[in-house]
Amino acid sequence: MGIITSTVVANATDKDIYVKVDIERSYLKTFNLTKNVSASVGTSVSSDAELAWDWNKIEAGYCKLVPKMHLKFYIGPSRKRIVYISVMRCDGKVITDSISKKKNHNVIILKGNQLVDAKKDSIWVDFSGKDHRTTDVRKV
Repeated sequence: MGIITSTVVANATDKDIYVKVDIERSYLKTFNLTKNVSASVGTSVSSDAELAWDWNKIEAGYCKLVPKMHLKFYIGPSRKRIVYISVMRCDGKVITDSISKKKNHNVIILKGNQLVDAKKDSIWVDFSGKDHRTTDVRKV
């Protein structure tokens, strides 16, 4: 098992947005097990297993994120170190669709419908050093 990590999405816009963050998962579709038993002298048992996987399946719902707030998405164990972030406005316009980022990577959604990377261990400050908080930021 891996360590549970998190990714934070901050809404620096003045409108509600909908966000989902997910990882690639694999799902077991079929499992066939065959056992052969020989009841003669020198009894032997053999078995064969056949597994079919549905790889890289992403399933998640959107969470509403109000202006000047942030959400922390806890990401479960995964062999891959990538998360996929999708953001859309209330009117259905897609801002990002499954953009890939490393786990533990925070992002900020700006008023111009842009997604920018936040500095490491920061929620509101981007890599250029600009703080996207405003005086009316609500505390979580």
